[in-house]
Order: sequence, then structure tokens, then C-alpha cells
Amino acid sequence: MNNPIQQVTRSGDGPYGSTVAELRADANTDKRAEQSGRLLQDLFPEFFAGACLLLFCAPLVKSADIAFDRLVMHWLGGLPRILVFLPLVFIAISYCLHCTRRRPNKWAVLLGIVGPGLVLGIQANRIAMLSLQLGDRLASSDCRTFPLKYDLEREWQAAATFRSSCPATAYAVQDCPGYSEEASQHPSWNFLWFLETKYECSGWCDVQNPLWQAGDASGDSCSRAVAIAMTSRIRHNANQIMVYCLFVVSLSVIVLVMLGPSLRTNGMDQR
Repeated sequence: MNNPIQQVTRSGDGPYGSTVAELRADANTDKRAEQSGRLLQDLFPEFFAGACLLLFCAPLVKSADIAFDRLVMHWLGGLPRILVFLPLVFIAISYCLHCTRRRPNKWAVLLGIVGPGLVLGIQANRIAMLSLQLGDRLASSDCRTFPLKYDLEREWQAAATFRSSCPATAYAVQDCPGYSEEASQHPSWNFLWFLETKYECSGWCDVQNPLWQAGDASGDSCSRAVAIAMTSRIRHNANQIMVYCLFVVSLSVIVLVMLGPSLRTNGMDQR
């Protein structure tokens, strides 16, 4: 005959069977929780890097659009095109730091969230301020006090002189014989050509007949068209990026401060 106590224990009836079943259930629950926690730690570097990319996707795309804009490249140089890729470098370094420990790291979290926000925000603020300054100076009727503006006026006058020597059958200045050789000595002609085509302006400081397109003078001078674009479109987009990054950085710092004790309890590396 079987032992009655064993039968009770196996069947789960009585105090002994109930206790054993509860202990086994608790053990299985703890084991599943431990496995889930280990899985989350193993996937945390990829999860955090993906979250950072999603968080800064919109400002990164808009910052790249501004940095590679023809007007920004001409007036503000190549620095914005370099800085726009720096947030990706920060996120990559943050990912590598997390991979070394396979758990959250305070400095890696700050580098992945606060770093890109500060870089994009500061660059956007700089572009917004310079765009406003350039817009005011380009919109001024005085063409000689701003050297960069006056240099383009001289380049436009040189193109007008070259156009006057072309045959009457030439559709535009670029159709004149020898234009390629002459344009190689005047790099700014390509920029003025772009302005006439893109913004449908003519002349630089003053409204003149267009050189790179056929037809009579119409619309604004190209300096005024550039001023409007810098103070409206470029500055507006830069301000949007700056406000977004300021919000993200501020919110991230507040959340990290509030969750600091809990994160330390759960093993966040403070070194």
C-alpha cells in the first residue's frame, strides 16, 4: 500500500501538498522574473540606442536639411555639416558603453540623450541668430558696408559685363561662348545662377534684368530674396529644432533626477 502522506502530497490535497505547490509556483515565478530581467539587460543597449534614434530622428533630419541648404553652406560655411553628424557619434559611443556592461550606465544615458540634444540645440540657436543678422544686413539698401554682400555685387557686375559682349542670339549668359572658362575664374557665378533660378530674383543689390534666365526684371533683388529666406524659412526651422531639443534635454534631466534612487537600487552604474 502507498503511504497516505505521499498520496496527499502528490495529489496536492492537505496542508503539505498545498505548501509544496506554492513553493514550486514561487520558485517558477522567481525564475521567470530572473530570466526576463536578464533578457532586458541583454537587450538594453539595442533598445536604448533605438529609442535615442527615434527621439532625435525629426530634429536630425531637419538639421541636416538646414546644414546642406545652399544658402547656409554659402553664408555659414561647413561647420553645420560637421556638427549635424555629432549626435550620431554620441549615440554610437553610448551604445558601446552599454554593451561593455550590458546594463544601464548613467554616463552613457546622459551621452545618448543630453549630448545630442545639446549639440543640435546649440547649433540651431547659432544658425537662428546668424540668419537674423544676415537677413537684416542683406535686406539693407546699403550695398557697400557689408563686404560679403558687396563682393557678390561685383561678381554680378562682372557677369553683366561678360553678358554684354555676347552675341544677341545668346539665350542667357551661360550660353555665351567662353562662359565655362570665364565662370571658372568667378566661382560665385554658380551661386548667383542658383539664386535666379530658385528664387526667381534678378540683380543682386538692386533689381536688374536677369542674366541666367531670359526675360525682363521681375520680383525682388536676389539679396532681398536671400534675406527673406534666411529670416523666415531657415530661422523658423532652426527655432523649431532649438525648442524641441530644449524640451527633450530638460525633461530627460528631470526624469533622471527623479528616478535616480530607483535606478541605483536596480543596479545603474554610477561610475
